[in-house]
Amino acid sequence: LDIFSNFFVAPLFTLSGTSREVQAVDSENSKNLTSDGRRRLQVIKDIADQNHYYSKFTTGNALTLPAETEETERVRSALLAFHNLHYQPENMTVVIVGPQSLEQLQEWTIPRFGEIPSKQLKNPDGEVEMLIKKSSYDMPEFVYGKSVPSYSPSFSPRFQSNQWPILITVKPLRSMRKLTLNFPMPPTRHLLQKNPTRLLSHLLGHEGPGSPFSVLQTAGMLTSLSAGCRIEAPDQTVFQVDLGLTEVGEKQWKDVVSLIMEHCRLIGREEDLQRFWSESRTLAQIHFHHASPSQAYSFAPMLAQSVISCGTERALSSEWILEEEVPDMKKSVSCLTPENCFIERCSESAWNEMEAVENFDTGFGKKKELWYGIDYYLVNIKDYERWGQMKMTNLLDPTTLHLPRPNSYIPRSLDLVEDLPGEAREKPRIYREIDPPKLILSNHLGRLWHRLDDRYALPKSSITFLIR
Repeated sequence: LDIFSNFFVAPLFTLSGTSREVQAVDSENSKNLTSDGRRRLQVIKDIADQNHYYSKFTTGNALTLPAETEETERVRSALLAFHNLHYQPENMTVVIVGPQSLEQLQEWTIPRFGEIPSKQLKNPDGEVEMLIKKSSYDMPEFVYGKSVPSYSPSFSPRFQSNQWPILITVKPLRSMRKLTLNFPMPPTRHLLQKNPTRLLSHLLGHEGPGSPFSVLQTAGMLTSLSAGCRIEAPDQTVFQVDLGLTEVGEKQWKDVVSLIMEHCRLIGREEDLQRFWSESRTLAQIHFHHASPSQAYSFAPMLAQSVISCGTERALSSEWILEEEVPDMKKSVSCLTPENCFIERCSESAWNEMEAVENFDTGFGKKKELWYGIDYYLVNIKDYERWGQMKMTNLLDPTTLHLPRPNSYIPRSLDLVEDLPGEAREKPRIYREIDPPKLILSNHLGRLWHRLDDRYALPKSSITFLIR
C-alpha cells in the first residue's frame, strides 16, 4: 500500500520514464497489429462518426506518442496536464481487498491515500493543457446519481448517406468465418436492474430447441452464436449477434441473416415477456447468493468501477438482484431491423467475393483504415428486402423458430441435503481435509464415483466425465 498509494501522492513522471513507457505502448500496439479482433475493432471505428470519441485510436503508438528526445518533453507535459486534471482525490474510488478485518484495512488505507493532494492545472491557458481539458469532455460522464447523458450514436445511417444496411468485409489473418450483426440503440447502461439488453441476450443467444442456434446448427451452417452488448457506453449501446459459420453457412450467409432477423421479429410480436424475465431474474439471484469468492486481483477493480456507476449500496448486486417487472422492451426491439444494422464478414471467401466485384456505388468500395493500414470493403446492401419476411429454403425453415420453453431445471428448493452433518450445513469448512469419493457403480459401461460435499455448504453439484 505504501508503494501503490505513492503512485498518486508523489508520482515521478521522469523524462526517461516517460520515454520508456511510450516505447512500451508502441510495443503493445505492434502486438495488436496481428490480432484479428483488434483489426476488426479498428475497422468499425473507421466507419463511425469521426467527430465521436468512440472513433479515436484506442492504444496509441510511436507516431501519436513520439519518443524522440525533442518530442518526449511535449508528451510528458501532456501526461502531467492529464494527471493534474483527472487524478484528483474527489474523483477517486479506492477498493482494498484482503483477508484482514475491515477495521485493519481502513486503518492502513485512509492515512496513505488521504495524502493525495488536490491539484490544479498550473497553466490552464497553455496549448497542451487546453488540449487535454478539451478532450476530457469528449466522452460524457457516467456517475451514479447524476443525470443520464443524451443519446449520441457513433454509428448511424446518416454517416453512410442513409444507405443502411451496410456490409463490412475484412480479410482475416487466421482461419475464421465470422458473421456479426450490429444494431445501434439508445443507452441502457443506466438501467442497472432492469436492462432490456439482458433479456435480448437471452432470447437471441439461448441454444435450446427453436432457437436460431439450434435451427442453424441442425442445418449444418453454424459453429457458434453469442448475443449481447458490443458497446455499452454512457451515451449509446450497440447490440450484436456474433456467429461462427461453417462452409455451408458461409455460402448462404444471407439466409443466416434472414433467420436472425426473423427471430428478432418473433421477439417483437411476443406481447408478454414476463416469464422469460422472471426466469432470468431467478437464476441471477441464485448466482449472486451462492457465488464462490472471486479472486482479489479481479474483484477489486470490478468493485471500484461498480461503485462509480451503481453507488455503494448496489455495487455488488446491481447485475444480479433484478427488478421483478420485465423491462420496457419496445424501444430496444424496434432497433433490431435491417435498416438499423451494419454487418461484418471476416473470412477468406468473403474477401474473395468482394475482390470479384467491379463497380461500387459512390462512397463505397475498397477502403483503408488509418492506424493499422487495414484494407476493407464497405458496401451498401440493396437486396435486404428478403430479410423483411423469410421464406423456407432447402436448409432452413423459419416456422421452426420459437422462444424458449419454460425452464424446468430452475431449482424449486436450495436446501442442503439432510445427509450433511449439522456443522457442514451451517457454514463453509474449506480448510477441512477432503475425503476420497466412494465408488457406487462399476460395470462394463464404466465406473461412477460420488462424494458428498461437506466443505463449501453451497447448493451446487459438479459432474466430470473422463472418456478414454
